[in-house]
Amino acid sequence: MASQITLAAINAQNKTLEEEAKNIGEEYSSDDRRTFYENINLRGNNAYIFVLFCIYYIMFFGVAFVLYRSVDYSIKMKAVLLLLFLLYPFLISMVEIKIYNLFMYFKALVTGSIYKKSVTI
Repeated sequence: MASQITLAAINAQNKTLEEEAKNIGEEYSSDDRRTFYENINLRGNNAYIFVLFCIYYIMFFGVAFVLYRSVDYSIKMKAVLLLLFLLYPFLISMVEIKIYNLFMYFKALVTGSIYKKSVTI
């Protein structure tokens, strides 16, 4: 009977110690500092991206005005050009990825290294 009481007490104490160790590990982890500095960099990058996005759409309105005043193109051609120019920032990343993958495929085909080496960490 006494061994059961001490075993239960030891298990309870072990559980308490595990919880405290977990809390201390989370409190003094260096991950928080790393994410803090990464967030600072991300905020800076987002500011640049926002400025470039605004510049792009200011240019879009300039081109739209020039196309509107132009008589060289039909209404359908103007609409298609404006739509492409409007959607360009959203579509270019997908196009870039497809072109990059195609380039890497041809490079692997020419060099003969078709299979990627797996990297183990």
